[in-house]
Amino acid sequence: MAYKVCENCKEENPENASVCSGCSHPLHNAKVFGTPMNEKQAAPPKAKICSGCKERLDPGALQCKYCGQVAISNPTDSRYSNRSYSAPASDHSAAIILLFIATFFIPIVGLIVGGFYALHDDPEKSRVGKGLVIFGLVMLVLGAILWNILF
Repeated sequence: MAYKVCENCKEENPENASVCSGCSHPLHNAKVFGTPMNEKQAAPPKAKICSGCKERLDPGALQCKYCGQVAISNPTDSRYSNRSYSAPASDHSAAIILLFIATFFIPIVGLIVGGFYALHDDPEKSRVGKGLVIFGLVMLVLGAILWNILF
């Protein structure tokens, strides 16, 4: 993605251009910015290449100086690549647990809150809402059975 800048009008032109596309000024002495295509193809195999613009990265660079893409190096050590990462807990996991506890004691809470959650667009909230509604119904049925047995 190398380019030449015209000295006359400051227009950026492809690296293989001999005449400026903006003002038709010759580009024989124009400075080339970026990595020329012939150097990209001759890059040593261990040189890092930007995944965004395919420019060669400076050694130890954390970010491409041409497009700003963050340079990510793949770990070559097997002890890093064998790690498995679990998804972090939901931000509202404590609140959801408290809702289930409240539904255990007062089933109508699970039915009302679960009904709102079940109609939510977010699949995770919808799943939690359906669980609350089902748990609330089960607790209502169990409460009715226990009420009839005890009284």
